[in-house]
Amino acid sequence: MKNIIFSFLFLITVSFSAFSQTNETENIQSPDETSSYLPNVEYENAFKYGTPSQKISTIGKIRRTKNEADIAMLASYYPSEMNNRVKTEIINFFKQIKNDNAKSIIEYAIKDENDNVRKEAYYLCSIYPDIQFEGGIMTEITNASGLVLDSMINALGAMKSEAAADYLLEKYTNNTVASSTKVEILRYFSETKNPKGEEICRNASQNAGEPALVRYMGVVALGAYPSAENYEILQKLLAEDLPEITARVIYILPEYSAYGDVKENIIEAAKNDSDSVRIYAIKALNNYKSEPEIEELLLYRLKNDNSEAITTEILNLYKDSTPTGNMYEAIKTLATSSASDKIKNLAKSIVGDDSGQASATIEEALSGKESAKESN
Repeated sequence: MKNIIFSFLFLITVSFSAFSQTNETENIQSPDETSSYLPNVEYENAFKYGTPSQKISTIGKIRRTKNEADIAMLASYYPSEMNNRVKTEIINFFKQIKNDNAKSIIEYAIKDENDNVRKEAYYLCSIYPDIQFEGGIMTEITNASGLVLDSMINALGAMKSEAAADYLLEKYTNNTVASSTKVEILRYFSETKNPKGEEICRNASQNAGEPALVRYMGVVALGAYPSAENYEILQKLLAEDLPEITARVIYILPEYSAYGDVKENIIEAAKNDSDSVRIYAIKALNNYKSEPEIEELLLYRLKNDNSEAITTEILNLYKDSTPTGNMYEAIKTLATSSASDKIKNLAKSIVGDDSGQASATIEEALSGKESAKESN
């Protein structure tokens, strides 16, 4: 009996010791971390002496390591780069890796002579919106067209600049721009909520003759202008029963909660045959997820929806709040038995990765101890 107890205690001690060593190892700074304050010399030389392909390959390496010193080096190198492919790749790097060094690149890139570089630079500006760039954009906007103009409008909307409202309203109303530019103008008014854009957003949302993307953006833009009149427009759009229109109405409907029973519309949308409609409905149910009726609906969808995107959206509702009861048990089941690694990992992050496993291990050990007692 003493031997069995000693063995059991020994196993627990070894397990705890291994756990402690693992934690200590994770806290030890690796050689790469100690050198993170200095840029990689090999990378620096690639930008000084390498071919465009070698530079682009180096950018890929920095994208993987995310070393802060290398990122700063990349930004400081940009003004001296002559190749447009490399310039564009550096800009794209800062689209994917959020870092404030991007702003120093924008200052140079929005003045570039190459249209493609400028286009990418203005879109970069929309990711790092700063009103300091407003003046430069407004100086050039009347000379811009096509995708460069689109990216300028996108940037102005992101920085909530209202300086271009009159100019863009005129361009849209005169029908002198392409559909892609109309989409960006509607997005601009959606972002700035400037009242001058409300009428064109209403018209675009209801005009079946508009290109699909223009109409969709018109619906989304109405989210900036909640009113009783616009609520009636949204109800008419829902009655059309067109999935892509319905999805976008549901997306903005929470903004209209003061004008009608929007929850009823959202609940119905969560049962729609269209995946996109259900996705937006589930997003919109975030504010109601603690209500028993809504939790039952979400639980049903979690267990019976074949769409991974739907499951992901439901799990996302609980990323910042701990689920309870049946919802907790359902998510816990996904954490251990989902066929999708993405779903499994997301579920684990919500209910805890190894809490259940640790409890089971202890129970098994205690069970083994009791069995040993009985055998003696």
